[in-house]
Amino acid sequence: MSDKPAGIANYSIDLVARDVVGVLDTVADSKAFVVGHDWGAAVTWYLAARYSDRVSRTAMLSVPHPRIFIKNLIINPAQLRRSWYLLFFQLPWLPERVLRRRDWALLVRVLRNTSAPGVFSDRDLEQYKKSWAKKDALTAMLNWYRAALLRPSKFALDSEASRVKVPALLIWGKNDQFVGEAMARESLQYCDDGHLEMFETATHWIQHEEPAQVNTLLSQFFA
Repeated sequence: MSDKPAGIANYSIDLVARDVVGVLDTVADSKAFVVGHDWGAAVTWYLAARYSDRVSRTAMLSVPHPRIFIKNLIINPAQLRRSWYLLFFQLPWLPERVLRRRDWALLVRVLRNTSAPGVFSDRDLEQYKKSWAKKDALTAMLNWYRAALLRPSKFALDSEASRVKVPALLIWGKNDQFVGEAMARESLQYCDDGHLEMFETATHWIQHEEPAQVNTLLSQFFA
């Protein structure tokens, strides 16, 4: 079982990234290849810019560069509508109560409605429910979102500090319902050596829908 520390501060991206670097320092003397999806991708963006001495290549799935995301939240009404849950999750205790209702009906519906048919089977969803129901798990999940707004990183606000100088691969599903396609292309402007692979029929859950192709891309990129 993964750790679920109490308090929003423990989920700030600065601290999470330092935790990853601590793991790298323990298990590897050389630079690492890092790949992440969704929140993992957000941390990977941070690692690629802030800790380029610890990573040699990075791959980000389904999440744009943080400066691009923040800009679109501010100036793009369509993206703000897509990201409504970021604001809802800032509330205390109410999101936990809503998400637990009717055997996790809302979370199950979101997974099924934002993915290709059959990607999340009944068996998969039962396993997710077991994980969500573990002690402190749901609040830990929501604290990622709370920390993003309540404890934002200066990294995302500084154009030069957030620049990615190591080779970066962006993998994206064109039918992603959470983040607009244009943000993937815009993110490349913050990469010295960035490349985008766009899957025409995939969604946000691209690694579930196209595992063989995604694995091939990653293997070739990290080779």
